Amino acid sequence: MEPILVRSLKHLRKTKGSLTAKSLAETLGEDHSHVEKALEGLFAKGFLKKEGEHYRYVASRKNEALLRKLFHVYERVASRPKIDKLVRGLLAPELPFYFKDPFLSPYFLFHLPSFVRILKAEGFYKEEIKSFLEEEMKKGWMGKFEFYFGSKEEISWPSPMVIHPQHLINEMRFGPLTKEREMIMIYVGKRPPFIYGKSMGTEEFTRFKDEFLQRWKRLGWFVRKEEYVMGQYPRHVAKAALEYVEKERRDLREKIFEGRDRFPF
Repeated sequence: MEPILVRSLKHLRKTKGSLTAKSLAETLGEDHSHVEKALEGLFAKGFLKKEGEHYRYVASRKNEALLRKLFHVYERVASRPKIDKLVRGLLAPELPFYFKDPFLSPYFLFHLPSFVRILKAEGFYKEEIKSFLEEEMKKGWMGKFEFYFGSKEEISWPSPMVIHPQHLINEMRFGPLTKEREMIMIYVGKRPPFIYGKSMGTEEFTRFKDEFLQRWKRLGWFVRKEEYVMGQYPRHVAKAALEYVEKERRDLREKIFEGRDRFPF
């Protein structure tokens, strides 16, 4: 259901007359105090004119333009799925239908900037996305990979949207590593079963990163950083989200994964 503010404004605009907060509340079936608060807010912003206890909509080009934007925002918010279902349904490793081989790991890496763009296209806002992903990481349900590439020649190929661990570890999909090229992979979060290496404290980690970045700088190498996220959701957390994506957004998931083997690596 639309917020009281939007419903009140739409009704006054449609009636083209004046109404009291009480009569409007009865028409909308809402609490009088909530409607009155919404009307006072609209009056303060110049959408309404107040005469005693009566309010009426002020028709103007400016208000009509603002209303179109306001209604568009609320329609966008109302039509979007819940962010938890979409994120978990796309990242959960429980049912990787795009891989049929039972011997392959169910985990996969998703390019973070690409994932954010997908969520923004679904109607979510940047800060909302950032906050939710951070919460998932704090819970240990999501981890982040940081890839650092140092090379004598600039790396210009596009980053793949999705990487499977076997491709990364067994085939080195980021290209052959030579004396003129290096790759450093850092994992932030709860360590998945296929990751091996040394765990570092904050100071040790900072020192380690500074050392290889400074070394590449001395060599005059180009440096590129890419970030990927990976879901590690428990089955009871992922189940509803996986069912939602499978039933309601299978088109989106298939679109994301259908080109996973065609990236120029």
